[in-house]
Amino acid sequence: MVVISDNTATNLVLDRVTADAVNARLEALGFAASRALKKIGGQGASKAAAEPANQGFGIGVTTPREMDRLHSRQPGLRSPFAALVGSDRRIGVTIQLAEP
Repeated sequence: MVVISDNTATNLVLDRVTADAVNARLEALGFAASRALKKIGGQGASKAAAEPANQGFGIGVTTPREMDRLHSRQPGLRSPFAALVGSDRRIGVTIQLAEP
């Protein structure tokens, strides 16, 4: 899991492995609702980005329950999503780009 990163690093990872490969790994690990949708800036859209249920989300989508599960897999890391763990409500992962 990337704990500290930046936009360039995220895009470089997605250039190297693709958002579809990230999504396949998430699925294999049992994360059915978490998906990488596109690179920061909007390019490199995954197949999941075209699904109607994912329209209107930013660079990714997940649920509080799955974020809590992901955080709980990291030794010593306390999940900030613990209070929302009962929720399967889909939440978007968005980013605000700084104005030039």
